[in-house]
Amino acid sequence: RAIETILSTGELPSQIKNGLCYNAVVLAIEYPREQLYCRINHRVDQMVANGLFEEVSSLLQQDLTPEAQALQGIGYKEIVEFFSGKCSKNEAIEKIKINTRHFAKRQLTWYKKMPYIQWITATSLDDSEILYKTAANLIADKFNLQISTRSGNESYSG
Repeated sequence: RAIETILSTGELPSQIKNGLCYNAVVLAIEYPREQLYCRINHRVDQMVANGLFEEVSSLLQQDLTPEAQALQGIGYKEIVEFFSGKCSKNEAIEKIKINTRHFAKRQLTWYKKMPYIQWITATSLDDSEILYKTAANLIADKFNLQISTRSGNESYSG
């Protein structure tokens, strides 16, 4: 990454303003914590319904040991614990949810330290149109583009 930055800009990564070597807009959507956690819980339930336990069982039957790096990720390691008799199925599912929420919190903490990220706050999961328009305006402002709306479709000119 450092070599790519030096070759593309002629500057060291530490010399790049705000940590970006490209003229870009970096956007992130922040949901209220309880909604984020609800989405995580729902996603884990979907993964279980779509065969996560069967997938791990199949991997274990293919001579992949429980210590294998591939089985150390969130979701896999908890199910390995279930198959090892260390917890119940419901406990494994709850551990996946908890560990995923902890991971999401660490990600947010990490990204909040990046000054070039522009955060868009969502108040609910139904904010997609507002989020889209906010993102479009931030991008248009960055690149001095004019947004024109014609019959519901947005286009840009610059």
